[in-house]
Amino acid sequence: MLKVIVMSFFILTSCATKPKIIQTPIIKGTIAVLNFKNNSPNKNWNYMESAVAEIFTSNLAGNSDFKVIEREKLNKILEEQKLNQSGIVDENTAVKIGKILGAIDIVFGSITQLGKTIIITARVIKIETGEIYAGETVNSENEEELPEMVKKLSDKIAASLSK
Repeated sequence: MLKVIVMSFFILTSCATKPKIIQTPIIKGTIAVLNFKNNSPNKNWNYMESAVAEIFTSNLAGNSDFKVIEREKLNKILEEQKLNQSGIVDENTAVKIGKILGAIDIVFGSITQLGKTIIITARVIKIETGEIYAGETVNSENEEELPEMVKKLSDKIAASLSK
């Protein structure tokens, strides 16, 4: 009889305890950042295509919410796919590159000059659907503000992706 009482006690107390809540870790969004296309009439700005991408990548890499694909790995894939020479990356090409890299999202954009104003745009494509689901723009009249512009742009994109 004592055995039955003790067993009943253990069964009742084990059922009465609250279940443990197990939190699954947040999976970082894997992002690739392509070169930004120079759409300005100023071909001396071609250096900005990779410079903007490098700054943007570094800024995103500093955000613990994202896993950013290393630019060298990205450049190797672009070379293998013979896409780095054409300089043309549209939404379909970006999705193809993202799938090869195992990215969830891919960022690409452009640098434009309208009058004295420098405009940098960034768009994010969800690789799974091929849809552009985030886009931001920054501008300035001073080329020397480029690093601050890109920082502001990457912060805006990061905020859009974190929603």
